[in-house]
Amino acid sequence: MAGKELKAFDPSKVTLTLGGMTPTGFAPDTKIVISRANGVSTRTEGVDGDLSINIDPRKSGSLVMSLMHNSSFNDIIYAWLVYVQDEGKPFFPVYFEDPSGQMVDTVGWFETQGDYTTAQETSTLEWTIGLQNATLRPITTGGVLGAIEAFTGINTLI
Repeated sequence: MAGKELKAFDPSKVTLTLGGMTPTGFAPDTKIVISRANGVSTRTEGVDGDLSINIDPRKSGSLVMSLMHNSSFNDIIYAWLVYVQDEGKPFFPVYFEDPSGQMVDTVGWFETQGDYTTAQETSTLEWTIGLQNATLRPITTGGVLGAIEAFTGINTLI
């Protein structure tokens, strides 16, 4: 197995805090999805084949969190939404960390309330949280420098 990469992943080790609180009662399949609203770049290609890559500085996006219908954290979110309606202060800190080495540390707000469904079995509520910066970043500086070196072949320690 020389040269093969072998890693283990435990989804219970993923960290997510919203306003300093840790959600509980995640749904059985997809737990958290983080997406940027815009791509990292766009391209413009001329009729003669000249190519220009346009870096997109917009970093906002969303986090979709799937909770079981009976999760007690849903009650916390409902109370927060009432507070937002009454006080007009929607923002809270969002921290996400994946043990494989990626993180997001930004400001968030609730964009959509999960569809509330009752059925014979426990259903799922998907909450969409807007993110000021949805860019996934390596947790450690060493990880950043290693990634830059691997991509570019440039030794970042020189």
